[in-house]
Amino acid sequence: MVAHRGLRGEVARLGLNVLDFRRDGDGEDFAPALQRAFDSGAGLLYLPAGTYRVAHTLKIRSGTTLALGDGAHIVADAGTMTGRDDFLLTNADTQTGNENITLIGGVWDANFLGNPKGAMFDPAGYSGVLMNFVNVRNLTLRGLTLHNSAGYFLRLAWAEGFVIEDIGLSHDKNIGNNDGIHLCGHCENGIIRRIRGITKGTPADDLIALNADDCVTRTENYGMPRGPIRNLFIEDISAEMCHCFVRL
Repeated sequence: MVAHRGLRGEVARLGLNVLDFRRDGDGEDFAPALQRAFDSGAGLLYLPAGTYRVAHTLKIRSGTTLALGDGAHIVADAGTMTGRDDFLLTNADTQTGNENITLIGGVWDANFLGNPKGAMFDPAGYSGVLMNFVNVRNLTLRGLTLHNSAGYFLRLAWAEGFVIEDIGLSHDKNIGNNDGIHLCGHCENGIIRRIRGITKGTPADDLIALNADDCVTRTENYGMPRGPIRNLFIEDISAEMCHCFVRL
């Protein structure tokens, strides 16, 4: 915990403040400012405390480190996530890939009451996935709270060389089939540690799910690859009344 706070402080000191990317006409939607920051090519970005409502999927590019200050809360507006490619946050290029992405801190809120998951086998429906990383190398997620997912809190596929640590999962109201960290095919060389279900019964399904060959016709898995999952280090995970801790 101390380590990621120190790194966050360095980003705050050396990086660009995302608030400086706001423009007249953005209104209450903070997504354009965040997306301008991601698209600017700045390697280090900092977002101070505050509540930031977003009405579009955020797409983070390669070579970006974003640190959120204590009290920073990004929340999806109702109706923001309705289709298969909608998430609170995803990597920018899931086709040809991204690398060297780091997120530190903050509350990331998918507002599942305003963004319900699509029908179970609707190929175009919203998956319920809060954060989505597909085709990524060298991904670090540290000190985040993931809140109010409609399905999986975090989904990875084709991921290599990742560190996911000090992550809290919470819900205002528990719902079913909402894995915490869900790995699809072709995930390898990763560290997952210090993962906490903060609210009782969260997640209502698997805390960590390793699914090399899951039901890929379901909305939450549609388009995800079947393939190996290997060379993972998992430790220090806890939740009260989740379905299981690690699903193999």
